[in-house]
Amino acid sequence: MLNFRTRSFVSAALLGPSVVLGASVHDASAEGRSSITVETQIDLPGVSSVLEQSVPVTLHRRETAQVCAEPERVCTKVPEFRGLKVTMKNRCVEVTPRIDCTITETVERTGPVSVSGSGSTIILRQDIAGSGTIRGRGEIGKNIRQTVRAMAEFNVAITPELRPDWTLAAETNTDFRWLQRPEFQLFNRFPVSIGSQIEGPLRAGLADFEATIPGMLAELDVRGEAEALWRDLQAPIAISLPSNQKAFLHIRPNQFGFHGLETVGNTLTAGMTIGFDASIDMSPEGPGRLPLPDLTDLLGDGFQLSVPAHIPLQNLSRMVNGVLPARFDDIAVVVTEADFVAAGEILVVNLDIEADGGLLSALNGAVQVRAKPRIDGETQSLVFDEIAIGGVDGQNRLVQSAALSMANAFVSDHLTVRLDSVLETMGAELRSALNGPVGEGFHLSGVGEVGFSDLSLAARKNTLTVTATAKGDLTLRGFEILQ
Repeated sequence: MLNFRTRSFVSAALLGPSVVLGASVHDASAEGRSSITVETQIDLPGVSSVLEQSVPVTLHRRETAQVCAEPERVCTKVPEFRGLKVTMKNRCVEVTPRIDCTITETVERTGPVSVSGSGSTIILRQDIAGSGTIRGRGEIGKNIRQTVRAMAEFNVAITPELRPDWTLAAETNTDFRWLQRPEFQLFNRFPVSIGSQIEGPLRAGLADFEATIPGMLAELDVRGEAEALWRDLQAPIAISLPSNQKAFLHIRPNQFGFHGLETVGNTLTAGMTIGFDASIDMSPEGPGRLPLPDLTDLLGDGFQLSVPAHIPLQNLSRMVNGVLPARFDDIAVVVTEADFVAAGEILVVNLDIEADGGLLSALNGAVQVRAKPRIDGETQSLVFDEIAIGGVDGQNRLVQSAALSMANAFVSDHLTVRLDSVLETMGAELRSALNGPVGEGFHLSGVGEVGFSDLSLAARKNTLTVTATAKGDLTLRGFEILQ
């Protein structure tokens, strides 16, 4: 979940019902972009299941007729007379018959497909069993039957590639080797090998399987899945801002980055990032939606969402006047009313006072306090610096000193504004908006912090603007390349 760390902050009542809130996204990376990390994982056992359904159990089967055993001959030398000349000549007789036979060759997959990964490559390993059954033919061979079995393995290395146009391609490499070749001796005398006969068709079968992989990948609708995510991310998210204002957070994705594949355990992880702009406004329509772009090389660096809260100075006046009158006994003065006006970067507070015979009785019941507002980064409170007084020209130094002392005491006691409830409200709403389901099958989660980071005065509108900034990391789950 998005765990915003908050410090102490004005009551939401300070903002009042007339607060206007807007939002904009500022630079979150060197490219000036906020981003979402997309966790995309390909389950390798799932790939195994797909391949098991695609590759037939029987890889090769064939019957061939051949001579399993040539006749064995015994030769002796016998004399041959031609007149007075005697020569020796070989005379051979067959002592064993010729044996004709039929060999039935079978190669089958045995056991599950073993799947592992190395870098961006998926490695499939499959055990195969080969058998050859020898059946004799003819009067002599009809009673001959012998079966020989062998073991082998084949390996398929697949390196998938997600192209910029969202199509999947793959570089493949297949190989196989005998663990136990199909060889035996007929009658323990005649060597018979069928490995060379089986190996050729087996390699041809593996080549056929390799040729089917591009078609299998082409059937995966990666672009369709990405378009669904792209569309669902742009749906408005309803939030409630201070003063119970109903607003909408709009995430507007504009780039989809892909930066490679990596195997972790039994999972092939795709590094993906979505670049986006965001805004908060009062309309559920939001900005125009963009179509899914081609993939690009984009690395993310988190998000930063800034929400300026505009505080009318009349609300600040109302809050302060609600705790007046304020008595300062050391200088015998009572502040009865305060009026706030913006003058550039300076906040002017016109105070009505009642002086009971003290030094400030010379000011005719009015003192002007001038101060520069800022956000205290440690306490996240609205504080005022560079305090000065006006309307005391011509007064002696004692009067001016007493007026400045009263101004400092008034600012310290009544103008340190804590913004706890405002920040808590914004933090809770952004937490809810950035943690939860997105459309069908996707889930957004974030972690970060929120705080007030900027302040400005608008003299023409008599408005004080404080900017709340949420920043951190966003992760999206549920986007699957292989399903």
